[in-house]
Amino acid sequence: MRTMSRFGLFLVIALAVGAFAPAAGAPPVKSAPTPLPMADPKAVEPPKLQILAPAEGAVLPEGKVLVIGRSPLEGKRIDLLVDGSFSGKDTVDRGGFSGVVTLPSGKSTIGVRSGGQESSITVTVGANPDYVRHPALEKCSGCHSASDKTFKIAVPKDKMCYRCHQRKDKRKAVHGPLGAGECTACHDSHGSSHKSLTVAEPLTLCALCHDQKSSEQHLRNSKGKPCIQCHDPHASDKPYHQK
Repeated sequence: MRTMSRFGLFLVIALAVGAFAPAAGAPPVKSAPTPLPMADPKAVEPPKLQILAPAEGAVLPEGKVLVIGRSPLEGKRIDLLVDGSFSGKDTVDRGGFSGVVTLPSGKSTIGVRSGGQESSITVTVGANPDYVRHPALEKCSGCHSASDKTFKIAVPKDKMCYRCHQRKDKRKAVHGPLGAGECTACHDSHGSSHKSLTVAEPLTLCALCHDQKSSEQHLRNSKGKPCIQCHDPHASDKPYHQK
């Protein structure tokens, strides 16, 4: 066995006692960063068959009801059902479909079925309907581009809305969604059971974003008053969007 050299012996001893440890105050040696986990493409949930209008739980007038929805099954047949019975059909075109069904009085289930996928909503036909359709609902091409394959609207959302609605962004402080042109963050562009076609009642709607501790305390102090009684939901010249 070859005899270890003096330098080799010195190196072994030095390493053992930590002679080459970083000096006091020296920055720690950084290890290689742990790679971030990659998203699994298979884990992304694919788009599903969905009814967009009318809304779940809506109270509708008796008679014919326009049903619209979306589906990833381009070119496939869509069966429309009322309480499980066939009531009409359509073909998926550019990711969307529509059809008219006739509902009896009372509670009913509107269903759609295509390519092994199903979706349904429960609605009620009564004397005091609360569901309001967007006036342009029956003219899809009025908002959606006829040439686009994904039913995107023809122009940015706010510009589309301002074709019919008066501008609401001419004050000093503009509400965030409106300033970003996202009218549909608060309004349902197809129809709603809530006033002004909002996606929820004012207290619920505002709390979707304004969930800070200060907002919680403010809501308690307001004792159930609707937010829009004091605040303008679009824009204001006063602090906190006060009216």
